[in-house]
Amino acid sequence: MRFTPKSEEELKKESNFSVFPKGEYDFEIRTATDKISKNSGAEMIELNVDIFAPDGSKRGVFDYLLESALWKLHHCAQACGLEAEYDKGQLEAWMFEGKTGRCKVAVSPASGDWPERNKIVDYIVIEQPIAKTHGKKPVMADLDDDIPF
Repeated sequence: MRFTPKSEEELKKESNFSVFPKGEYDFEIRTATDKISKNSGAEMIELNVDIFAPDGSKRGVFDYLLESALWKLHHCAQACGLEAEYDKGQLEAWMFEGKTGRCKVAVSPASGDWPERNKIVDYIVIEQPIAKTHGKKPVMADLDDDIPF
């Protein structure tokens, strides 16, 4: 394999080596896998998520959805448009793949062999405009422009 070697300082300056600051970011779930937690033996969903900065740069982050953090599972399902499946108590990993939304990101400090890294601390539920009712026929709120035809 041929490559252009870079110093540690050059690597840290590259956008794909550093972490994003704490904040809210757009996300896309690249892959999702049904797994069993090594710590508790509970079912979980492992998400491989891309988070995007306003300038278009991205970072890859792993996140884990477990029943023991049901609030986070619920928020992720809502953010991904999977609330009906959540309400049934049955979510499969494949349902999350390709879903997009917004999330809250923090920075985990370096620890042992692990460098500083981003982590998703919650998913943001964005309220969509709900259909208005004029008489008995629902009309989408953003399309209700009072044009008579």
